[in-house]
Amino acid sequence: MNKDIPNPKIEFLYPDPDEDCLVPVSKDDGGSFCSYYLLKEGIFKKAAGYISMKLDLVDCIAGIELLQKIKDDIQLPQIVKTSLLFTSIFKYARCFTEGEDRGTQLNVKLFKGLSKEVKNFHERTMALRHLYLAHAHKSSHETRAMVITLNQDYSIKLPKEIRAVMYRQMDDDANLQYYIELFRLVESHVERKISESSLPMQKAADKISFGDLQAKGRTPIDSYVHSVKEIWTEELKN
Repeated sequence: MNKDIPNPKIEFLYPDPDEDCLVPVSKDDGGSFCSYYLLKEGIFKKAAGYISMKLDLVDCIAGIELLQKIKDDIQLPQIVKTSLLFTSIFKYARCFTEGEDRGTQLNVKLFKGLSKEVKNFHERTMALRHLYLAHAHKSSHETRAMVITLNQDYSIKLPKEIRAVMYRQMDDDANLQYYIELFRLVESHVERKISESSLPMQKAADKISFGDLQAKGRTPIDSYVHSVKEIWTEELKN
């Protein structure tokens, strides 16, 4: 299996009625939609999970690399830069958080033998996701409070004002290169996992008879197949 993961352009999606998922489908030379057979055993789900992580990490690296190029552009709204940073952190953290349908997840054991600085930066990144981006916990990333300010002239025994004190972290420009190095390190680990799964997957697939593939394969119903553009347009309408 190529570690770069062939990712052909998806033109059509079919909503599988049993698995509650959208399956990419293609047409044969005669213009009919090809049947498909979903590989649902653990080894296949785990491999799909690692490939999903690889794609997430590719997005993470691309996002931070773009942010490095535009961070000093004062013409761009800060929200554009903040979105690139936080989206990359979210996608990175997805690789380490539990998701029953992904088939697998990463854990901190992959950092064994690496420098303390790498482990600490991973923990810092996960804390940013857990404490601030995904939840409203008390953290150094955000301050939300109401305060009374007092007159320095204490003879005036009245508050000067009541006001909100709000701080939200919007960037982390000083650490962008550390993010890229961390994401690439984890990406390399995921690529090894994808490579290691290739032979066991092939052996497992070889055990499935062609008769089973024909008998249990599902043929898409034309009226339920949508182009990718139609799918997303319909979601926007809803």
